[in-house]
Amino acid sequence: MELVIENLAIGFGETNLFAGLDANLKSGESLAVLGCNGTGKSTFLRALAGLNTAKQGRILVSSNRLCFLPQTFEINKEIPISVIDFVELGTLALENTKEAVQATTALALVGIAPLAKKLIGQLSAGQFVKACLARNLVSNPDILILDEPFASLDATSAQEILQLLENLKALGKIIVVSIHDERLSIGFDHFVTLSGSQAKWEYKKPTHKHECELHDCKAEIEQAA
Repeated sequence: MELVIENLAIGFGETNLFAGLDANLKSGESLAVLGCNGTGKSTFLRALAGLNTAKQGRILVSSNRLCFLPQTFEINKEIPISVIDFVELGTLALENTKEAVQATTALALVGIAPLAKKLIGQLSAGQFVKACLARNLVSNPDILILDEPFASLDATSAQEILQLLENLKALGKIIVVSIHDERLSIGFDHFVTLSGSQAKWEYKKPTHKHECELHDCKAEIEQAA
């Protein structure tokens, strides 16, 4: 299984957020997408998921089993629905429900099976991200694309989600995640750093360094000084 990006450009109108990106991900590999707010992380992920049209280039996916998790604030937690019913909604993306993973199995995979009967509005931020992951997992995806799943999570919850992603990688899945705090990108296999005008692909620890009030770059620089 592969996710291949060839000469990709994305943007709005006449303006490119970046152009000329080439990349390749294989089964069991992960990609962290880094950059400040407004540099195009969400637009890039939505293009990978087929929800936005690229201005140039191609995105080639060798599997039709792909899921996308938007930023969780976009999902209404006030709807009076139980966790188990919320997760089962993930099967709506399947043409053949025989391919689905049981909702109870997905909840067990993410570690919140005891919460199945709770309302989603009763979950903590970390538990809700796990429920969203479980909803994606019932469609039995080969590729998971997650838009800032760590936003608003405390350190403990963020580490739990990171471990879940590691477990999914071990199952051979491709993981693509946009991240607002570079310190959470440790352990990812590849990196794309967006600046709002270019995209830099890296196979090692990212070198993105600048002062940014919108996330923790500045704090990291001051600590290293």
